[in-house]
Amino acid sequence: MQKTVKIMSVITICSLFFAGCFSSGYSTSKLVKEIKNSEHFKKEVVEYSETVAVMFYTVACVTCREIKPLIGELGEKWQNKIKIVTVNCRTNTDLVMEYEIHAVPRFIFFKNGEKLTEPLSVKDEDALFALFEEHS
Repeated sequence: MQKTVKIMSVITICSLFFAGCFSSGYSTSKLVKEIKNSEHFKKEVVEYSETVAVMFYTVACVTCREIKPLIGELGEKWQNKIKIVTVNCRTNTDLVMEYEIHAVPRFIFFKNGEKLTEPLSVKDEDALFALFEEHS
């Protein structure tokens, strides 16, 4: 009986993990856009004339999940200065390769379609807000 309970627990945990890995959205904020593919990235980032912060993430990344609530706050605070988009590395491998994303979370800032920064690692709230302040 205990073996069955353990197996069921493992199955439940794995199914929750994999369901999260393939979810379509990252932030619940309407101010943060989820990039669907390279064409969408081109429209939302490359062809956009103002500053765009692009967050590369995976749902399985613990740090990405920890900063998830901050992404919506950032969208609200800088909604008139910085557009925020997220890129799921599992579903956009072409963008991951193009921008040489080797670990997540990574942020790249763009303006007028040009990269302002190389991929930046940010792992805490203060550093994340400072990074946005610098590019606003």
